[in-house]
Amino acid sequence: MPPIPLPTREHSGSGVYLLPSVSDNENEVTRAFREYFEGELCALDLKNERPQRILELGCGSGAWAIQAAIEFPEAQVVAVDISPLPAHQLQDVDISSVLPDNMTFQLVDLRANLPFERESFDIVHSRMVMVHVSARYTNFWAAGKPNAIYKVPNAKDLIHKAALLVKPGGLLLLDDMDHKSTVDTGGPAVRRCMDKIQKLWEMSGLDAEIGRKFQSILAETGWFSDIQVDKIAVPLGGCAHDERLNKLGLRSKEFSKRFVLAAGARLAGEGLTEEMVQDFVEELDQGSSAVWHFYFCAARRGILAKLDAQDLSPKPEGLDEMEARWSIQNSAL
Repeated sequence: MPPIPLPTREHSGSGVYLLPSVSDNENEVTRAFREYFEGELCALDLKNERPQRILELGCGSGAWAIQAAIEFPEAQVVAVDISPLPAHQLQDVDISSVLPDNMTFQLVDLRANLPFERESFDIVHSRMVMVHVSARYTNFWAAGKPNAIYKVPNAKDLIHKAALLVKPGGLLLLDDMDHKSTVDTGGPAVRRCMDKIQKLWEMSGLDAEIGRKFQSILAETGWFSDIQVDKIAVPLGGCAHDERLNKLGLRSKEFSKRFVLAAGARLAGEGLTEEMVQDFVEELDQGSSAVWHFYFCAARRGILAKLDAQDLSPKPEGLDEMEARWSIQNSAL
């Protein structure tokens, strides 16, 4: 397969994420996992799949969606994100003009309505998206009522919304991490820094351990006939015996360093000190025992699975089936 173009962009202007998506981090992670999976899209072998429609939630730079469009030329691939796709490396070139012909992009805020029919995609995928989804209350301008306060969906709610889009027999692919794993396995500096970040994460309504909860969340729905979860323990010290895992670990270490440096710049006023950040970086560079757990979940939608009546109820104006159950307050935060 020829190299896939990996454009770059920043998330920091969107005002959605607690921590910024550092430029090129998404590309590094995409490259690292593509190499680990030996060129495949995910942990599951998709060679026997014949998808007609594929959806990528929170597509970032668009790298995974581009690869999917190339591997499945007969499928229509839809990539969505809250931020536009980045400008192509060539100046004055519209990014849409260099995408595969079978791929389209839409600006979509995952906290709002998902503008798709239920059971309309053969494959729905997200990578390192659910860990960024908060349950805090916020102004919900998309509902057209700027004075109202709506509860933003948490990761579990968004996973359910994604599941509703999968056709019977189709696949829901969720890739994410468990940040607590570095707290449990790292040395003093890594534990101190990551513990602080995780606590700030949780105060913002984020679930830093969402990856390890995929199995139970999807099993609760009763919609999936087969749920497979692959956990990869990635040593950030690069001490793995497996060459592919060792390479993934070294790349993850560099990603982790940039991630924490970016976090330090944004969260300095919240108690994440420069000393904590520098000690974290130094410990990783000296050879850390920290292990990052990544979870790759592939869930097959049951052919005979039926959605509950509540899930099929009509949607109120401007809100989807889950937002309708959330509290509305008439005062601003």
